[in-house]
Amino acid sequence: MKSIETIATVTKDGKITTQLPLDIPEGEHQVVIVIDEKPLAEEAEKKESGTTY
Repeated sequence: MKSIETIATVTKDGKITTQLPLDIPEGEHQVVIVIDEKPLAEEAEKKESGTTY
């Protein structure tokens, strides 16, 4: 088992796209996905404005 941290793009129709390391062989793999509640763009805006919640 390998743990990979990466950034993924989620589309309106629920599809996810990400880049994996080249050492992952092609084919079907069982994966576990953990998604933060807020998109990265919202987190960046919060940091830039100095707003804390």
